Amino acid sequence: MSSLADDVLPLIRTRADLHTWRASNAHGARMQEAVAMLQQAAAHGDPVEVFAVTQKAIASAVTVIMRADDSSGIMGDAIRSLLELHADMAAPAQVAPAKLVDWMITFQFHSDCDFFTIDPVRYAAALGDVGMARYRRRIDEIRDDLGPATDDLRDRYSHARVMLHYNDQRLAVLDRDVDAIIRTHARDERAAAWLHDAAKALAEIEQYDLAIETSLKV
Repeated sequence: MSSLADDVLPLIRTRADLHTWRASNAHGARMQEAVAMLQQAAAHGDPVEVFAVTQKAIASAVTVIMRADDSSGIMGDAIRSLLELHADMAAPAQVAPAKLVDWMITFQFHSDCDFFTIDPVRYAAALGDVGMARYRRRIDEIRDDLGPATDDLRDRYSHARVMLHYNDQRLAVLDRDVDAIIRTHARDERAAAWLHDAAKALAEIEQYDLAIETSLKV
């Protein structure tokens, strides 16, 4: 391992029993230390090394949190920070788009820890046009394999379908497609939360007047 990995990964990994709130909080604090080290390295160090160590840290962190009492959210916050850093470092690290797409698909659809999300919009610069086209194809392949949703709620609200819908929302933002944003976020406009989400997405693409109009429907 590199010196950065030697410093960071032992703060993430542990075999300790984390089922108690106190133990989980203590380890969560160590994970936050690891995040701070990576963030500092990102500002001054080698982006290739920072990206590689961050990806390893994510893999270890999501394994640890699955057997922890993270009711305080300290570990979860650390993992979200790691995921943000991963997205930010992908472009400067010049990660091969094909490898990045594989990681993004695996993390979202084939991970035992399924309560964190990544934002394809933040990876757009690293993927480029060719990589993003590859990512969209992989998403469509998953959709085709699932087939149409059935009336079974376990199917309709399965993790894979939820993640497909989330990706539809984020890709609509990436495309700056107003109609797609309204369709995927506001849906039938019957829920205030959906309208709120649509307004936020519209503001994200600087459609402020339409965002205000949508928010007033709440």
